[in-house]
Amino acid sequence: MLVWVLLELVSAAQVPAGHGSLLGSWLRAAGAPVRLGVEGAVLAVRDLAGGVSDFRRIVAEHRRMRLDLERCRAREAALRAEVGMLRSALPLATATRDGMRRIVVVSCRYRDLSRGILEVAGGLRDGLRPDQPVLTGDGVLGRLWRVGASTSWVEVLTGPSAAVAVQTVDGSVHGLAEGDGSGRLRIRYVPRTAQLLVGSRLVTSGADGLYPRGAAVGRVASVRERGGAFLDVEAVPAVDVERVETAVVLTGWRGGESG
Repeated sequence: MLVWVLLELVSAAQVPAGHGSLLGSWLRAAGAPVRLGVEGAVLAVRDLAGGVSDFRRIVAEHRRMRLDLERCRAREAALRAEVGMLRSALPLATATRDGMRRIVVVSCRYRDLSRGILEVAGGLRDGLRPDQPVLTGDGVLGRLWRVGASTSWVEVLTGPSAAVAVQTVDGSVHGLAEGDGSGRLRIRYVPRTAQLLVGSRLVTSGADGLYPRGAAVGRVASVRERGGAFLDVEAVPAVDVERVETAVVLTGWRGGESG
């Protein structure tokens, strides 16, 4: 074995004339495997660095695609909500002279529930005017209170100054739903003899001229007798004001039109 190694070294160290000493040639021959190993390691490190860089790019692209997907899902949810509101408003809108051409979708920007006010994006340039009804997919949100060029304010039904004429679905009981700032509705002027049960649905009657008839207002939560000619009635509003994101304004509605 030793003889073979020496022969290999001698063979590899054949030095042509003018190319250095025999010892130097032997040293270069002996170091060749080491040099090849180092070069191989350098190439491996470069490949590893390139792989890490590619991996980082893949991770970043995956993160970007996930964000795009989340945005698309959020947009889809918003569109579904708008479609739901438009469908719920269709029966009321068709009762107006201008129909669906006079519906404007607005988004909520800010709410001050202690005052019963909700700020929405939309204004005079969108055809909004004071006292126009504002609905959601669940029912009546309120009415436009103030209207600016691009921003408006809605007085919600639960606000301390809000009121709407209501009736039961079958029209047998009528009253006036008033907000008190607590998130509930007080139903006034319900005769003591009225047959009104807890859980009964209340809708707009149209008697106030502000809202078209038949829009959901709430459900009766309690009925108590008290001294006097009227019952003490409390209702839970159909619309959760704290969770409203978008709403529909019936810009084609004119007070006094029949539903």
